[in-house]
Amino acid sequence: MVSVRVPASLADALKVRAAAEHIPTSALVRRILSRAVESLDAPVMTEDQVEEIVRRVLRESA
Repeated sequence: MVSVRVPASLADALKVRAAAEHIPTSALVRRILSRAVESLDAPVMTEDQVEEIVRRVLRESA
């Protein structure tokens, strides 16, 4: 279990968003934290992949 202090404005925003999604605030926070941790392990694009995207954009905009 982890306890975290957040500014009142953030706590309010989390409560509003959780209510809009019809889930408990704690479930929303768990989901947000899980996604943040998972994205740290997400693969980074290679230089070749970036260059291919640039070539494709240039072709399509020509």
